Amino acid sequence: MHQVTLNGPQNGLYVPQSQYGSGVPIIRIDDFQVGSSRRYDELRRVSVGLETAQAYALQEGDLLINRVNSPSHLGKSLHVKGCHLPSLFESNMMRLGISGLVDVEFVGIYLQSYEGRKRLISGAKWAVNQASINQGDVLRTPIPLPPLAEQKRIVAEVQRLLSIVQNLDTYVEASLRRAKNLRQAILQQAFTGKLVPSDADVEPAAVLLERIRKNREATAESRPRRGRGIKPGVLTPGPKPSNGPKPRRGAGSDLESACAPSGLLGDLDAGSLGLKPQALRPGPVGAETSDGDASALLHLSGEQQTRVIWEHLVGMGPLHRDDAIRTVAGFLRYRGLIASDYLQNGSVLWHAIANAIDFGVKKGLFDRPRRGEVRALLPDVRDYSLELWSLCLLVSMDFRVIDEDQALRAAAEEARKRMGLKFERLRSDGVILQGLREALEDEVRQGHLRRHGGKIWLTPVEELEKLMDSGREP
Repeated sequence: MHQVTLNGPQNGLYVPQSQYGSGVPIIRIDDFQVGSSRRYDELRRVSVGLETAQAYALQEGDLLINRVNSPSHLGKSLHVKGCHLPSLFESNMMRLGISGLVDVEFVGIYLQSYEGRKRLISGAKWAVNQASINQGDVLRTPIPLPPLAEQKRIVAEVQRLLSIVQNLDTYVEASLRRAKNLRQAILQQAFTGKLVPSDADVEPAAVLLERIRKNREATAESRPRRGRGIKPGVLTPGPKPSNGPKPRRGAGSDLESACAPSGLLGDLDAGSLGLKPQALRPGPVGAETSDGDASALLHLSGEQQTRVIWEHLVGMGPLHRDDAIRTVAGFLRYRGLIASDYLQNGSVLWHAIANAIDFGVKKGLFDRPRRGEVRALLPDVRDYSLELWSLCLLVSMDFRVIDEDQALRAAAEEARKRMGLKFERLRSDGVILQGLREALEDEVRQGHLRRHGGKIWLTPVEELEKLMDSGREP
């Protein structure tokens, strides 16, 4: 390294915290990483004298090397360019002036490579969570030097690959944001009953649950408050407890039923859930239960519970059984039907949801694609709504530009994977592709998809956010 160094190394400037705020920009160790650096207008500023500023002023073409840092970041480097100037450099770095006979960018790239970094920090001094190299360590580091033209070709190829990585980072971030927006749209459709078609002969789950919630609130207002030291028979409907031996809790006796809080057991068909009746009964009045707020769900029959849970899970694809239970609880909490922030495994509500799912498996509303997983099924193509076709179309796409026909077939496979849609082959005039084409037209019309020359692609996130800001719901 000493053969290609014109001047330096020079350690950077130490500035106490009191001098930060205004003045000259200064580059710190957290202002750059491999292949990227903070914008000039984001650099912190320090107040120093003229002589100090001149002594530590960076020049275009300088190479900064981090000399003190955590082991994973020790030795990282920055090629100083015009966009970084004018600026100073802090004490945790050293500055080198590199000969014009070599490409400074090539030297920096080599020092960040596995072999180059291993040589650079081979003489490092280690401490707890920190390591350091000195000027001698840097000057002793060997640098392979191919012809200058070859150096420039290597630099160009590395920069091309780094730009691909940066684009992938942007793509992943945009995909995550789109997934969040899509999830919000799915939840909104689920809560408004637009995600799946409704049977005209069956009361919608949202209406049923809302009616039960209002009944529960009315019951709660009329129910006398429980106080410390009050005997169960005083404020609870039913006969007063006898003076005989107290029944064993959970034995299912008449006395236990009389002592249970009113409004929890009425119309509850425990047998249809596969639970023992006492499993859904809390203890006497005054005993705390984490599921007292689950009475709305527990008021439903087994088939009604299963229907509610199926409507909340359809379209979500295979889920681990515990994740499915928590997802349903989240929906119920969102609707104000339960108040618990934490769903305890083994609680009354947990068992009710779990047994309703098992009941649904027997009835063919759910299946188990893999061990420990459950999936809400919608195998009949005649049951699919425009919203469900749109869901399958959007979640099957990425940010590539693809052929329309390819996108439609991928969406059909997504419906098979998520909801068990049954089909052997796709016909161009069939119901599946017809439904997906209608969904495609609708999404293009709403601005969620772009189309040109038989190709389609997802609307860029920036444009989608403008749509949302304008009041159009994605």
